[in-house]
Amino acid sequence: MACKRLFVSIFISLIISNFASLAQSDTLSAPVRPKVGLALSGGGAKGMAHIGILKELESVGLYPDYITGTSMGSIIGALYSIGFTIDELENFARNSDWLGLMTNSFDTKLVSIRQKDDYGWWPLEFSFENHKPVLSSGMIEAPNLSIFFSENTWCTAGINKFDDYPIPFRCYGVDILKGRLIEFSEGDLARAIRGSMAIPLVFSPVLIENENDTMLIVDGGVMHNFPVTDVKKMGADIVIGAYTGFEDEVSVADMNSITKITGRVMMFGGVNDSKQQMDSVDPRYRITPDLKGIQPSDFLQADKIIKRGEDAAKERLYDLKKLADSLNAIAPRPHPKRLPRHDTIIINHVVINGLNLTNSENAYGIIGISDNQGVTPQMIGDAVTRLYATLLYKSINYSITTGDDGQITLTFNVKEKGLTQFNLGGYYDDIYNVGVTLKFSRRNFLRKHYDAYIFGNVNKHPSVQAKISRNMGKSNLWTLYSKVDWNRDFKTIYDGSKRLGDIDYIRIGWDVVGGSRTLGNNTLVEFAPTLEYFMIGNDDDNSFVFDSVNTKSVVTFQEGAHLTVKHNTLDNNIYPKSGARWSIELKGVFNADVTTDYLDGSSSVASDEYLKLSTSFERAFSIKFDKKNTTTTLIPWAAIGISTKQHSDADKFYLGGFEYNMRYGQTPFIGLKPNQLRVNNFSAAGLTIRQEMFKYFNIVTHINAVATYDELNNLKNPTETYFGVGAGVLFRTPIGPISFIQATDYKLQKDYYYFSMGFNLPYIK
Repeated sequence: MACKRLFVSIFISLIISNFASLAQSDTLSAPVRPKVGLALSGGGAKGMAHIGILKELESVGLYPDYITGTSMGSIIGALYSIGFTIDELENFARNSDWLGLMTNSFDTKLVSIRQKDDYGWWPLEFSFENHKPVLSSGMIEAPNLSIFFSENTWCTAGINKFDDYPIPFRCYGVDILKGRLIEFSEGDLARAIRGSMAIPLVFSPVLIENENDTMLIVDGGVMHNFPVTDVKKMGADIVIGAYTGFEDEVSVADMNSITKITGRVMMFGGVNDSKQQMDSVDPRYRITPDLKGIQPSDFLQADKIIKRGEDAAKERLYDLKKLADSLNAIAPRPHPKRLPRHDTIIINHVVINGLNLTNSENAYGIIGISDNQGVTPQMIGDAVTRLYATLLYKSINYSITTGDDGQITLTFNVKEKGLTQFNLGGYYDDIYNVGVTLKFSRRNFLRKHYDAYIFGNVNKHPSVQAKISRNMGKSNLWTLYSKVDWNRDFKTIYDGSKRLGDIDYIRIGWDVVGGSRTLGNNTLVEFAPTLEYFMIGNDDDNSFVFDSVNTKSVVTFQEGAHLTVKHNTLDNNIYPKSGARWSIELKGVFNADVTTDYLDGSSSVASDEYLKLSTSFERAFSIKFDKKNTTTTLIPWAAIGISTKQHSDADKFYLGGFEYNMRYGQTPFIGLKPNQLRVNNFSAAGLTIRQEMFKYFNIVTHINAVATYDELNNLKNPTETYFGVGAGVLFRTPIGPISFIQATDYKLQKDYYYFSMGFNLPYIK
């Protein structure tokens, strides 16, 4: 019996051993699925062709195991590696506001109303350091771009290593401090891709500081525009290479601008490196779209560029499908799952780096985010905007990193402006011709916490405003400032539609203003005693007369006070699509000494007093047409001006002209020339319709009506009424709006044209 049991045990052991041997043999002989790497080059807008290539790879069931990218390739590759779909990438390329993202302007809804009029009007800015002007390190700081990348990569918060993404990822930049190539494999993804695409002389470099090193990162394409060998180092056995960078050779005709020549020279290292990298890609899997005629800056041609990428991939589709089929026969690789999206994450630590000249307590208070607080991308973007709104920083970007202990740190990296700033702009219009606008500002002027400003509008009718201000109270709620204005202008005298001529106009004003923000950042209440000097007339004895009693000139010196309430929630002062702006000003003149000189050499002196009320309102809202991918913005507006009695011509209400040509005391009215109406009382209303036909190109229609009154005792019977309509085009450009409007007034049956280009200062009025 014992022998029988022993025999059975030995038999069972032999069977188990045999099966184990067979299983091991099968495991050893099973084929191992090769890993596929995808290398995406840079190329600016041309890199959007990578989306078309990815689309074709997916169509044959081919999904990469690793991705590397440089510049635009790093952006597309990063988004794809964290789970963006092809549809999302196409939407990203086609519908992103590339001009807005790649400028220094941004949504102004969160900007303090004290600063709002100072945003978006200055194409050039530099600071003085050690008594020398210092330009920005790059032409464009692009705060919107940094925020945009952070919002789109928000799902990576809490994931420190790029290997932990659905598709492991690497991107590349160049540290110009040590002249070395930098591989980004961990940390904040948004900051990595922002550095990888920081084209020298176009975008400012990205500063990265840590305990062990300091780096200043520019576009990786300077040295390494096609990271093929890198994806092999990650573990790829097979490489698919998509190249959209510079061509090996170009013609003399191609190098027809300083921009193209400079770009070509800067990228020589990357071009030569790309030639070597190209040899590491199997020709069957080498995809080079035909992008002739397309420039790296052609972001508005996304459809064409994506299609070129598709066409190039289709030329390799037979080999790509054959590869996909062979790989999927071994072990199919499904579409990688996207990272989960977080509405809110808990920030354990908040740090602001770079505070040397500014008050750190105020800076932390402005961002409004504390340790161990839940935050959203919108909250952080708003905090960045509020910091910019202080006008104290050249650039601000943020990163979210996770330490070895699992603690999440939100770091704001700021570059401060110098204490002394200079801003410069320019314009041309058919009223004031060529002009230059400038601003000089100095913080801690003479004493700490006192700021000085000088605004200037320089042309043949110049304006200057000088101001010294002091912010006080918690969160700088209160402001006290003294302001002096000097405006030289001209007033055109009309008899109906007939232009009689121009007369000189000078105003000098001095105000001591106390004000307070209320209702958050959007409303400001100010009260000020004021002294004003007006001169209107002409010193030329042969000049025409501008009233019925042969007046040569009128000089007025008046004392008074004014109360002003202003509110502004517009998302953009120049091209608003949402928000509202309104103001109410009550002005009381207690004593006005009016000296009138006549053409016959005589003169008269009189005293006057009056109350004057000015109000204006506008509201912007947009309608989006998804099928046509266009936006229509409607801006209804209204304005009222009231005086208690007839008073000096110099302080009357002047109506007429286009909104980009306005100066002191003027209200725009399409259909009339500037200053064509000089009245004591009026009510006006209108509607502006701005149709965005293509990005940055708009068709604009204006409709407005006005009624004027000599006296207020009979509002049912206005003295005069006018109805004007106009239409034209508006181009949105980095140097300012370019607009051309043709208008008609239906009462006078007269056509007018308004043309303007660039930024005219809106607040020296």
